[in-house]
Amino acid sequence: MAGKGHSNGEGRPCYKGGYRNRGSLAWANTRLYSNRASSLKRGKLPTTCTVEQFRALYEACGGKCEICGASEAQLSKGLALDHNHETGKPRGFVCGPCNHIMGLAGDRVAVLKNAIKYLEDRNG
Repeated sequence: MAGKGHSNGEGRPCYKGGYRNRGSLAWANTRLYSNRASSLKRGKLPTTCTVEQFRALYEACGGKCEICGASEAQLSKGLALDHNHETGKPRGFVCGPCNHIMGLAGDRVAVLKNAIKYLEDRNG
């Protein structure tokens, strides 16, 4: 069954259909469950985040990528919960392209700072 609010067979509403009330406790619980399940399938450490922390982080970002400012409505896949890959601690919400930039840099701040300096020096 397709559409908003349908069940995934385990009693949880399916996120794929979307929610009218983004940021609600049910929305946060479903998104967090989906993120953890996806991480485990890929053999990665899931985030160590409670539903309340997840919801607070989402509310703090205002539904926008915390790096480039793209709104979730503009994105085909929505926002991703970024986290420290060593500890699993959540950092905030980012869009896919910004998440990829950090991932390609190996989350190394020095590499990203060098990339910024490179662009600033050569975009004159």
